[in-house]
Amino acid sequence: MADTPDVEAEKSRWREFYYGNEKRMGFLQKIKMVLRHPSDFFEKVREERIEEAIKFYAILYFISTLLSLVLSVITGKAENLLLYLAGVLIATIFGVVGLLIFAGIIHSAVRFLKGKGKFYDTCKVLAYSNTPNFLAGYLLIIFGTILVKSLPLDGSGIEPRSLAMPIVIVLVFLLIVLLLITLLIASIYSIYISLVGLSRYHNISKKRALAALLLPLLVVVILVGIALAGFSYVWFNRMAMGLTNTTLETVGKLECSNAAVAIKHVYISGDVATITVANLGYWNLTAYATLYDINENSCSNNTGVSIGVGQTEQIKLLNCPKVDETTLDRVVVNTQCNGVFDETNYDSNIITIQE
Repeated sequence: MADTPDVEAEKSRWREFYYGNEKRMGFLQKIKMVLRHPSDFFEKVREERIEEAIKFYAILYFISTLLSLVLSVITGKAENLLLYLAGVLIATIFGVVGLLIFAGIIHSAVRFLKGKGKFYDTCKVLAYSNTPNFLAGYLLIIFGTILVKSLPLDGSGIEPRSLAMPIVIVLVFLLIVLLLITLLIASIYSIYISLVGLSRYHNISKKRALAALLLPLLVVVILVGIALAGFSYVWFNRMAMGLTNTTLETVGKLECSNAAVAIKHVYISGDVATITVANLGYWNLTAYATLYDINENSCSNNTGVSIGVGQTEQIKLLNCPKVDETTLDRVVVNTQCNGVFDETNYDSNIITIQE
């Protein structure tokens, strides 16, 4: 029975989509050519609309998520099939959005390195250059499914001391190693295809193209390094001062907008009081201190003392009332950071009074 004209036309459209025609390459032709001749490929699709590249990327991404769904069905983990199908579509949409965001980041790096092309050129390169990664991912999913379904990974049905157990372990190990090597090769080749496309479309050398790919990663590493260095600085200052969280539980302390402040020592000699205060938090602060005797006579510093993160400073109070262990009522340290005020009182264990 011959196909109707509508059916034949639909088949023709699908054949054209996959295999192309004289004017445009088909889906399968693109996969073959970008893998074998990336330089010629990017020249051939130079005038192609960006929608075609995004469509190509979306299809590869959709196949990847669909294969993951198939794996879940085969292994019995997909309890709600409709929910998983919706997840496949949502994941594909997010994958395309991720491509556009990543293309924007890489394009900024390319322009910084004197690239001449447009955003859609960068997006096109990244969409097509991920082809090896997708194909390697398909292999990982397929062979992973075979591994899960065919080999008794939990050892069921195999005597622990039988010869079959080491054979199974060796087979699993070799398959995993082979898949990891395949993914590594695919990733390296994807980077190479990106270098070819970026250098051609932006009229830059492959070294500059590689720098454009690595520059965002370098910026992230530097920012993370700065953050870690900051936390390490605060931590080591705490350790150097002997002020860990355990120590804080035994001395005067307060919280000031996510900052931790400790009174290390209060030394009183005659009419001069010296209060040693440590900033253990993550914000700079300003500290004020006041000493009171039992008759509410007091002395304080009119100018606040700035204490940097992880630093220890001394607050000197002049013209204080004569006090001893019986006449001293309290020492109060007020702190201000980020517009938040707080206070703490002394701990009797850290008071030294010299007559």
